[in-house]
Order: sequence, then C-alpha cells, then structure tokens
Amino acid sequence: MKERQFVTGGIFYCRYSGYFSVSASNMLSCNLTGQCFEMSNVSSTRTLGHVYKKPHSMRKNIYILIILLIYSCSAPKLTIISKFDSPKENNENTSLIVFGKNWIIPDSSIVVGEFKTRGNFFTSMDYRVNQSLDLVKKATNNLNCNAIRIDEIKFPGPFRSKSYDIKGKILLLKKVPKYYGYPVKNTNDKNKRYIKMYRPNKIFGSGISFPVFLNEQFLFAIDNDSKSIIELSKDLKNINIEIESYNERFNVQIDNKFSGTIYIKCEVDGGGNPKVKIEETDIGEETFNEIKNMP
Repeated sequence: MKERQFVTGGIFYCRYSGYFSVSASNMLSCNLTGQCFEMSNVSSTRTLGHVYKKPHSMRKNIYILIILLIYSCSAPKLTIISKFDSPKENNENTSLIVFGKNWIIPDSSIVVGEFKTRGNFFTSMDYRVNQSLDLVKKATNNLNCNAIRIDEIKFPGPFRSKSYDIKGKILLLKKVPKYYGYPVKNTNDKNKRYIKMYRPNKIFGSGISFPVFLNEQFLFAIDNDSKSIIELSKDLKNINIEIESYNERFNVQIDNKFSGTIYIKCEVDGGGNPKVKIEETDIGEETFNEIKNMP
C-alpha cells in the first residue's frame, strides 16, 4: 500500500484536540490545534522549562512537564494510510455513511485508505465510540470521501487504552446505498416510524459504550444516561438492530410491522453485555423524557 505524502512526510499522524479546523486548500496537511507528529510537545516542554525556570524550581518544572505531557495525550491519535497522492472527488454531494464490519464493499467502490484511532493510559475517558469516530468522520470529509467501514472496535480494558480504538477503511462509493434509518432529534412526522432507544443512569457498567447498527449501518453508540431517536426509512421491511459489546453482536427482536414509535431500554448485565427490553409506551416515554443527554 502506498503511503500518502502529507506535510508530515508519509503516514498521517495527527493528535486531534477537541477543537480544530482543517485547511480546505491543503487537505489533512494539519492546520489543527493538535500536533501532527507523535510526541511533538517534547521540544516545546523543554522551552517552557527554561521560560519558567527560577531558583530551586526544579520540582515546579517537573510538574509543568507532567501536566503538558498528560494534556498532549488527552485525545486519541488518528493515523491514516492513504493509497492516493491527492484526494478523490466526491461527485455525489451526500452525507457520510458508516458501515459495520460485515458490510461487503462493492467492486465499483474505491478504498481510499485505512484508518485507526489509538489512545493510551492518559487518554481521556470522554473519548468513547461516538467521540473517536467523530475524529475519523472529519478526516474522511476532508478526503472528499463518502463512506467508512468499521472493521474493529477495541473496547477499553486492563493494560489497554482508555479510549475506544477503532480500525477501518475510508471509501469512495460511486453509488451510495439507501439509508435504512437516521438518528433524528424529534418525532414530528406521524406517518413515519421511530425507535426511541435509551439507557438509564447506572453506576455499574457506566463506562461501557455500545455501538448500535441497523442492517449493518452504524447509527450511534448508546452511552450511560443517554438516549437517541431512530427514524426508519419508509421502504424498510426487515429491521435488524444489533448492539455490539466486546466484538460480539446482540440482536434486538423487533416486529417488522410495527407502526408509530417503540421504546427500547438498554442496560448492562453482569457480564458487561447489553440487556435490552421493549418497554411499554407509557413507561418508555416517561423514562425517555427524564434522560437529557442526546448525542
């Protein structure tokens, strides 16, 4: 695979911060708040050590170095290996679509590159599936591509990264498949079908983030004390919702012929897997409205 030559000289190593922008004239050349090469803050921390140097201030300098090191590692590192020297043009002005690992890439599609996010011991626990994938989406948009396939989501664990490390492929599809469902903010259209999924606030398993797939299209990850609304496509006949936990998929049994809105309650069982229940409308609506966090 040919490595794409960026300003950093080959493989794109970019530590995204929470706020950044990418120069449109120089795709992924890293006009970012974060640094574009690994451990780039080493030289700057030495400089700061001289600036703040005072008599008997060695301990203070060490504290500054530790704080800067932890801050520089607070977000996962995104690596993209691209096959092309220049971004391909996306002629279909469509939004980005994300697929699961079981989705078969059409022969007419172009695999523009591969990506992976990787955290470490200091990575903020705020970087769960949704947040880590947002980094990939922003980079993919700047490559003028219209699809991502997630090949692996590595869950946190002992002696692992605190973030959800994701690997996959960046794609340019000549024909974008139909959307089976969309995450939306409200249920205003009475002629459409909706799924309201929610996860009450519980201490046990609160750090686990469950990716949710609809017919192999990634929708979102359901986190502790959060909720989401799925608007189903009108021509969707077979509803296959799966929730992933530690590389295992769990199917949610739904009546394909339901109308209106159904409520899915998601919790964490003793093994760290999703425990799902189709809730009664009155109870589901009340609990859903009590939860305020909607990605």
